[in-house]
Amino acid sequence: MWSGNWDKVKPYFEGTGPLTEVFSTEAFSNTGSQFVLGDSKRAYSAIRGPNYPSENLSLRKMFHITEGSSLSLRMDYFNAFNRTQIGWPQGTNINASNFGMINNAFAAKNRQGQIQATFNF
Repeated sequence: MWSGNWDKVKPYFEGTGPLTEVFSTEAFSNTGSQFVLGDSKRAYSAIRGPNYPSENLSLRKMFHITEGSSLSLRMDYFNAFNRTQIGWPQGTNINASNFGMINNAFAAKNRQGQIQATFNF
């Protein structure tokens, strides 16, 4: 029931396969009216969207040049392992043709980094 299955949506985003459902949509049925109560739970804790792993790293090194001066180097990396992140299922309406499908673009930023040098005297 987990809706973050990258293996199911990867062929669609690579252009080599069709758009597929990430959870079983047959488990849901239309009651015919918005005022008719069904027998389903209010929320299903097992149906989750994809997680967003994004590891950020920061490294700092201080070089002592003389007694009163030093050089500090700092490197920051965001999404350091360049993980792919997919969006949430867009079809949340049971009558929609894309119900239970992830068809939106990736939400992740590519790996980014910055370097800072500071001279203290």
